[in-house]
Amino acid sequence: MPSQSLRLHFTAALALALSGPGPAAAGWLPEGVLLCSACHARFPQMAADGAGGAYVAWTDTRNEAPSGSRDDTYLQRITAGGEIAPGWPPDGLPVCTAADGQYPSTLALDQAGGLFVAWEDYRGLNLVPGTGGDVYVSRFLADGSIAPGWPANGLPVSQREWNEHFPVLLADDTGGAYVTWDDERDIYLKRLTADGEVAPGWPQDGVPVCTLPGFQGGPDLAPDGTGGVFIVWGDLRDGPIAQYVQRVTASGEIAPGWPVNGVRVMLGCALRGGIVPDGAGGAYLGCGTQAFQDDDYFLQRFTADGSLAPGWPAEGVPVCLAPDERAGLRMVLDGQGGVLLAWSDQRDFFDDDIFAVRVRPDGTRSPGWPLDGLRITDNTVFDSFPNMASNRMAGAYLCWEWESNLQGFDRRVAIQHLAENATLVPGWPANGLFIPTVVQSGYPRIVEDGAGGAIVAWEDITEHVRALRIEHDGPVPVQLALVSADAEPSLVRLTWSTASGINLRARVERRTEPTEWQTLAELSPDGSGRLLYEDRTVTPGTRYAYRLSYFEDGREYSTPETWVAVPLAFQLALEGFRPNPAVGSPVVAFTLADQAPAALELLDIAGRRIFSRSLHGLDVGRHELRLDASRSLPPGVYLVRLQQAGRSFLARGVVVR
Repeated sequence: MPSQSLRLHFTAALALALSGPGPAAAGWLPEGVLLCSACHARFPQMAADGAGGAYVAWTDTRNEAPSGSRDDTYLQRITAGGEIAPGWPPDGLPVCTAADGQYPSTLALDQAGGLFVAWEDYRGLNLVPGTGGDVYVSRFLADGSIAPGWPANGLPVSQREWNEHFPVLLADDTGGAYVTWDDERDIYLKRLTADGEVAPGWPQDGVPVCTLPGFQGGPDLAPDGTGGVFIVWGDLRDGPIAQYVQRVTASGEIAPGWPVNGVRVMLGCALRGGIVPDGAGGAYLGCGTQAFQDDDYFLQRFTADGSLAPGWPAEGVPVCLAPDERAGLRMVLDGQGGVLLAWSDQRDFFDDDIFAVRVRPDGTRSPGWPLDGLRITDNTVFDSFPNMASNRMAGAYLCWEWESNLQGFDRRVAIQHLAENATLVPGWPANGLFIPTVVQSGYPRIVEDGAGGAIVAWEDITEHVRALRIEHDGPVPVQLALVSADAEPSLVRLTWSTASGINLRARVERRTEPTEWQTLAELSPDGSGRLLYEDRTVTPGTRYAYRLSYFEDGREYSTPETWVAVPLAFQLALEGFRPNPAVGSPVVAFTLADQAPAALELLDIAGRRIFSRSLHGLDVGRHELRLDASRSLPPGVYLVRLQQAGRSFLARGVVVR
């Protein structure tokens, strides 16, 4: 039990715990550093910058044309001290602002501290009939300038007549990068130099990794330890989907001993959870047996010659065989030759929780880790879409999206610090910590900071992107902690938790900027140690500060104040697929401003309507609806359109296998 003498409100504690080293540490704010203020940002992607900070890219609609959708790609760099890097624009650097849509896929740090960015690009969709998306790459220096030799708006890696998508980047050891992609039929690999040229000896259109008839798609990359790469992809040549891997040398040749079109390493693997090098010349591959429903998770390890690692079975070692559905498998190296895996799990049926497991190099679970995974959260809510970063001490930082119910009326980003021995790092509470913000937030991403900590970035409902640094020591244990604060036009909901003192009684106090504190109510913790309060006496458009005051050991204490802005009214908004990418039949998140007739439409990338749904009868506020539960959509890129009272919003979504 944390000491009762440690009486820091969560916001204050987190501000201390998340500060970076040196004088610039003051730049980190408890609610996250704003990476852009004029943006309309969604779907952040991250990469560590190698200097304690991070690069963050996102899709941005700030330049949307009145005639239709315009999705651009922007990039920002934040330093280890929580400041926008010198020379970088405060609203982000435009990576690509060409016509139509560009959607960042992966980022890769180069050897000079700069960054490669790869994206799907649809600028040619209306110029060449019958074509689909193309793959583009750009490189930026650490100061935010475009690297010499690279054109504005990116370099086309491939411009075939087919729809080319799912690009994946991996930096090489000479300042350049590998990029792989699929064209809905075949898998290709290309190597680019630091100045944007095709590497000597490599074909202009890339090395054909697999060109068998039928489906091959969704490639991923891992270094092979000798300057070349492993490429893994989903493949239907065997009937049921399987995972195949190929090894390509730095000179662009199939590695000696490897067959043309690759080696099968997992049969019946429909959902891939990533590929990471094993440190011994081979790699680990995480897999799920189905894309959805009753997924079993397995882990496979293969060697430098494509054979399975000694002692590893053909079907891989089981990670989780529990009943019901699970999703979002993620994997990182544990720093001791094994891996940590995390996922969201619906084995309790009515909610999703986060689970994790650690596997040793021989395929056995590390001591202390239970069968089917360690439960990280135990909420009667939805904890989903985990992301993970190593803490460099055989543990990991986790972040995920927390929702209070299926309608997503309260959506937050939570973080947790997991130790190597299947316990939480001291000071971190069960079920994790919320990023302290009153704005609904989601889609978190996390990377190492290079010093045993991590940086997390996320989007919020106001279409901004923020970032926060987490230090290894974690948060200071607290006596009273603000868990959440949610504002609607006529209501503010607040939740605090107490680490001890179940018999504690506290006063809820409120003030505005010109007024003094007034007591609203007295609270006691419920059976779970939480204190809940709903303030229904608020005025729309007003900012209020809240705090708790309580007595202990004959002295009075107060938590630092938390400011909440009460909105004037709900605004019409379209968030898009939740999650994005989606599997099968997507769920769309949106907000209705009033009860005027409204409708949702789903379009293919050419603008053809393939589904529509009336929203008649839905209340004002935020909603999440499944488009069509009776069928699954083919993999690809789609557009969602929300229409109400003459206004129209578009969002891009991706369906994967």
